[in-house]
Amino acid sequence: MISSRYTPFLLLGIAVALTTLQLRLVWNTGQLKGLEPYILCYTTVYFMVWRKRNSLKLECASWRRFKPIAIANSIGLISVLWVLYRSTLISSYDSALRFSPIISGLGLVFIGFGFSGLKSCWRELLVLSFLMIPTTTLIELFDISHATATLAGNFLWYSGFPVVQDGTKLVLPTGFVDVYVGCSGIQSILQLLTLAFLFTMLFPMGWFQTLLIAIAAIAVAFLVNGVRVALMAVLFAQANESAFDYWHVGDGSQLFSMVAVLLFGGVCYFCLERFDAEVDSQPTEQEGS
Repeated sequence: MISSRYTPFLLLGIAVALTTLQLRLVWNTGQLKGLEPYILCYTTVYFMVWRKRNSLKLECASWRRFKPIAIANSIGLISVLWVLYRSTLISSYDSALRFSPIISGLGLVFIGFGFSGLKSCWRELLVLSFLMIPTTTLIELFDISHATATLAGNFLWYSGFPVVQDGTKLVLPTGFVDVYVGCSGIQSILQLLTLAFLFTMLFPMGWFQTLLIAIAAIAVAFLVNGVRVALMAVLFAQANESAFDYWHVGDGSQLFSMVAVLLFGGVCYFCLERFDAEVDSQPTEQEGS
């Protein structure tokens, strides 16, 4: 496939079609919770591409000055065709859904920019490869129920409630709750870590700031979920079933997720402001010396 002045529009059209197809497949398979990372990652990639659209146009134009490398174009075309063919075979959850985004991204890069596109689009490809991570497996591997029960028990104890922790159980005089993996907060931690990863891809900073943002994501999600578990323990001990269900599986659980995201957003804003201030102060320091 030889590049032309219409190549950027052709690539955009193919990208939109593939994105729509993959989101539709995730929706059809009933993995509604899994739809969120796809939307976040695709939105991030489109924004990153739009932000450097001028440099990509120049690179695409310079690609026309060289003889077309048939190997790169062929690999890109085969990758896109494989994704389209594989999509016709998916009727339920399939691991191919996790690999299709990165394969599609590589195919489009090879078609539009050849192998040199790996250097200019590595951040976008890294975001797409993030979707290959099996979050369900990670949730099963990292069981932090005991740590969550300990945190919630400390919250209750220092709040004046006579609580006794027995493993993952929080025992109160009128009842007890058992913290399972689903309520341990690991899913909330993975959600904020996803946001942290996308944020650092959108706004590259130093290693210290990047590490700080990742630690903040874990800490905020863990602490907020600890408060939620402590609240549910009190409600269950008081036999307030309707309120317990509201904060457990109802809209109340989403409210805690929203609070965690807002708090983490404040941390990201603070880190970005500090990083921009450090960057702006560097020329002044050099002039002073």
